[in-house]
Amino acid sequence: MGSEFDILDFMLHYLTWYLYLAGFIAMCIDRRNEIKHLPSVFDFGRYSLSAGSIHPRFLDYQPYGKRLSVRTIETMIEPGFFLLIGLVLCLLQQRIGVVIVISSICYSLSYLGAYHRGDNFVMDQIDELICNEELTASFIEGLAPNETRGINYYGRKPADPDLRRRLAENFIQDDDIAEAQ
Repeated sequence: MGSEFDILDFMLHYLTWYLYLAGFIAMCIDRRNEIKHLPSVFDFGRYSLSAGSIHPRFLDYQPYGKRLSVRTIETMIEPGFFLLIGLVLCLLQQRIGVVIVISSICYSLSYLGAYHRGDNFVMDQIDELICNEELTASFIEGLAPNETRGINYYGRKPADPDLRRRLAENFIQDDDIAEAQ
């Protein structure tokens, strides 16, 4: 009526799925224990969006005797390690290898995206600082972008410098305009 259960066939095809599941559960328990002993985010003791700590073995890895940046570890080394594991499992015809390969690629892309957003945030803060520092020269005095670190205000400006100064006070809401005066 049905086929007979073959333990060897099961081991050849599905044992790695259960090993993966056991490893996943072990890592979840480790993460839960890590979070349990950390200070509360409601007491301002910890950043609520923290991704956790990098495993010390990744931090200790120093190819060519050179220490790697956290960015390189998170975007290349960690996902690359699991990509290699996944590829080996694929070569051994273990289907879990495909899951691990896809997961490692998604992990890498997610951190590349996070670092890209972070880079843009820092550049926006730098641009805001430059705009505030060059406000007087560029908007009020009307200097060219090559004299104001590239700042150029598009659109018409009031002809009267005093009106431009009053208008510029509304551009920023802190004491930077006082320095510009």
